[in-house]
Amino acid sequence: MILRMNHDERPDGITRVLSLPLPEAEWRALLAIEPEPVAWLREQIRDRLQEDAGSGAQAHRLAGVGDVAVRVS
Repeated sequence: MILRMNHDERPDGITRVLSLPLPEAEWRALLAIEPEPVAWLREQIRDRLQEDAGSGAQAHRLAGVGDVAVRVS
């Protein structure tokens, strides 16, 4: 499995774009159990960041973290 991450420098900071190739069968299976996969993935990322912040060890990582942008093609 290949996971690519691109980033663009913008005046308001850096935007990251994750690209995760999925075979069509896996994509359809995900849609069957998660009708809103982008929202689900965004929630998973935010939950994980909050877990880190709650432990205190990685709280500084959340500084400046706002909305997580996920795009599906």
